[in-house]
Amino acid sequence: MLQSLSWISLDRVARQSEAFFYLNGTYPEDADQLAAGYQGEVPLDPWGRSYRLVTRGGKLLVTGSDGRGQPIQNLILTRYLAWEAGDERVEWSAGPGVVLIP
Repeated sequence: MLQSLSWISLDRVARQSEAFFYLNGTYPEDADQLAAGYQGEVPLDPWGRSYRLVTRGGKLLVTGSDGRGQPIQNLILTRYLAWEAGDERVEWSAGPGVVLIP
């Protein structure tokens, strides 16, 4: 049951990370950076811990853990990074659609 609730939160963290990218031009390096740059509340896992954010190989990974803090293979959400879209996924060219200038 708690893992099901965690999936909803994983998706929310991934969406917040994408919004962070569109506002700041980079993805957050971790949940603390996401929380500092995001005006809303960043969800925690059912055990009160932050989700782990990783950008690797053109993908954003948001991972969860079990009650003991151990990673769970079933709680890994993967999304393509906005500027690293693969051919199989989109029909527009890869690259940033908007470059934000502070």
